[in-house]
Amino acid sequence: MAIKYIRKNLSSLKDLANSPAHRAVEIPRGFIGNMTILKSASGRIFLTSFKREDVEFFIEAFEDLKSTTRLSPDGMNILEQTLTGIINDWIGFDATVRRCPFEPFLYALKAVNGVIFTLKDTPNEMLVKAYARVLESYWEAGSDEHTQIVKNILSNWDWGQPVFVAIGMYACHTQDNDPEIDEIMLKRLLYTRLYAEAAYVCLANRPGGINSARALIDYIREDSHPALNTKTPIEVTNSMKRELKGYLKNIDPDIYRELAEEYTETIKHKSISKNGRKCLDSIFKVRKPQPSSFNDILKEYPSIPADEKETFAVRLRLAYSESRREDNDALTRIDDPELLETVIGIVEDSSKNSGSMIFALMSFAKSKFEPARDYITQKYAGLDIKNPRWLEYACAASMAGDSVALDYIFEQFFFKGASTAEQNRGFVMRCFLRENKNDAGPAMKKLFDKVIHSPEMQPPFLIACLELFKNRDFSEKFYPEVFDGVWRDMTAKALMRKPPDTRTLSYIVDLVSYVANNSNKSSYEKMLTEISITKDEKSYKLPEILKRVDSLMLNLYKS
Repeated sequence: MAIKYIRKNLSSLKDLANSPAHRAVEIPRGFIGNMTILKSASGRIFLTSFKREDVEFFIEAFEDLKSTTRLSPDGMNILEQTLTGIINDWIGFDATVRRCPFEPFLYALKAVNGVIFTLKDTPNEMLVKAYARVLESYWEAGSDEHTQIVKNILSNWDWGQPVFVAIGMYACHTQDNDPEIDEIMLKRLLYTRLYAEAAYVCLANRPGGINSARALIDYIREDSHPALNTKTPIEVTNSMKRELKGYLKNIDPDIYRELAEEYTETIKHKSISKNGRKCLDSIFKVRKPQPSSFNDILKEYPSIPADEKETFAVRLRLAYSESRREDNDALTRIDDPELLETVIGIVEDSSKNSGSMIFALMSFAKSKFEPARDYITQKYAGLDIKNPRWLEYACAASMAGDSVALDYIFEQFFFKGASTAEQNRGFVMRCFLRENKNDAGPAMKKLFDKVIHSPEMQPPFLIACLELFKNRDFSEKFYPEVFDGVWRDMTAKALMRKPPDTRTLSYIVDLVSYVANNSNKSSYEKMLTEISITKDEKSYKLPEILKRVDSLMLNLYKS
């Protein structure tokens, strides 16, 4: 039966709590907020007694905190201490009465917009955790009363901010595992568009057995699910997949083995989305059988009769893929001039109408077979710098022992815009730097010292940095600290300009979002904080940059 809505003049919290349990009540504007509450047939809105003045006490506190809280680790520590003091003050109003702050605290949250929502429909995880941790500290272990209050809120409330904090409370409350709350998460909140991801993350971080693990696997099998309330799709996000991997990694080994066996024998053969299959295959280490490889065929060369070499070359051509690292690694082991000539023809033909052949070039450059290295240096010697392949051959020639200097290659990439095709420039340099990790930093520093004093060099430099680091896998594994200083100096100069240089700031924020991780995030905290407190009413682009900085700081410092 469809839920019906009724309008009713509510003059007190008691009226609200005693309204018909099988209806949804729309709260008038005059009554602390104006959002809608959905109730189950047996539900009640409140389980504890409190007054309107209690709610107003918390509302006033939240309004103050909204404008003073800073999104940083120190800011969250101060926020948690302040919230604890506020709750203790409230409890102290009447020391003779045992008071649970859950309902008035959370009900006040629904009346103050923007407490934990810093972006539309996206709660700030750092703020959610801070509010949840503080409130959960008042949840007494083993208290049936406190558990029932949280259960009631998760079942019967549908106000965004309070429900997100209540979900966070349960995620923090590891002392008690309540099957009924788990069921509410699985059957209601997981299939509610607004709360799906928060409910999933909460479940994946709670202790559980094989049944809850199966439930999360079943959820991830599809790309989307219809929401219970709106029927619109709920997308399975990458963070949900990561949570599932972490959950199954830490689960009881016997349960994991049973699930892995069940997946490979049963679930894997059922209807399952492409992305779901990829995720679960990676978790349970499912491998596809591989056909004969390019490397295996190369090994046959010494035993191939002369009259079969043409057929052999066709087999090689069909097996070779310039995108497979193992195929290009096999090139380093070629030590026969005739075979080298055949393979060079295959490599050059395969790259004419496709992507970069940089892997192959670098394989030849690393070879111990001198003719392979000579092939690279001879190709480079006759190449004009305007040629689209110049950067590829220059990098390979440098590795092969030619006199191409590292600082010259870096100068062409970072400041001159070497003419390699746009989509390949960053890829070429990433491959090259992986092979020259130890020598890259000093060679770069000599050039980067010029950037701060040469404004005309800064735009091409930042664009080249974006091309280089937009690959997150590369950013996590290879990041020379030489970039830290030049980016910080450029940020400081951009902030000093009136109005601020928003183009440079925008580039810097993008770059930090690519390269910052747990091991180096402290390098950027001060710089991001300085950007976040920048004010300039004349700069219409600045507010958007500040929003991106807030979101970035949330992701960096939420754990």
